[in-house]
Amino acid sequence: MKYRWFSSLFFVVPIAILLMSAGEDVFEKGLGFYKEKKFLLAIGAFRNAAELGNKDPKLYLLLGNSYVGIDDYDKAIESYQKGLQSGLPLAYYGVYYFNLGYTYGLKKLYQQAVVTFDQALAYDTNLTHAYWYKGMLYYKMRDRTNTIREWETYLVVNPTGPQSDNIRRALELLRDPNFNFPDDLVKNPMERLTNTESVVAEPLIDISGALGDYKPEDKGKAEDTSVEDIEK
Repeated sequence: MKYRWFSSLFFVVPIAILLMSAGEDVFEKGLGFYKEKKFLLAIGAFRNAAELGNKDPKLYLLLGNSYVGIDDYDKAIESYQKGLQSGLPLAYYGVYYFNLGYTYGLKKLYQQAVVTFDQALAYDTNLTHAYWYKGMLYYKMRDRTNTIREWETYLVVNPTGPQSDNIRRALELLRDPNFNFPDDLVKNPMERLTNTESVVAEPLIDISGALGDYKPEDKGKAEDTSVEDIEK
């Protein structure tokens, strides 16, 4: 009887170890696809890694970012929320909430995005570009007072930040008593406010650094197939 129990235990433990190792290998494969901006392939690999029990705290963050890379914002939100419910180390909550707020903004759920950015800042006060984004969101909601407040806060906490010069120019216009919101709010309102042809928007937070130079044309690097095909 004891021998049979020991044999069963010996069989189960190596299987668990093999699955864990397979999950790590698939995650690394997904990370490689992700860095190449082959987002559909990355999605397939990351989902397989999750099914194999991979517990890397970056897994659902990178999965969500990959979905953003193919404009599937609902799946991205679902992925970030799964990560937040997975028992993450405390240091990861800020970045997950930030990217979740970013994606709500892409879906034009502006108020929900603002609340989520506040959650990100509650976990990590170093995420100062959340104030930049919140100002953008309030602008799109035609809320001049809160737009000014958020961008003034950005300048206080990050006076030499990458958006500081743009914000200073924008604030000059917003403080003008004769300022009126335009009839058509452009995708990046800072370009209208600063009369700048191309203002670089801050990207998603990306721990592995692959999306820092992400451009719309990179979407073409995704394979012309479905996630289901990839996972087979």
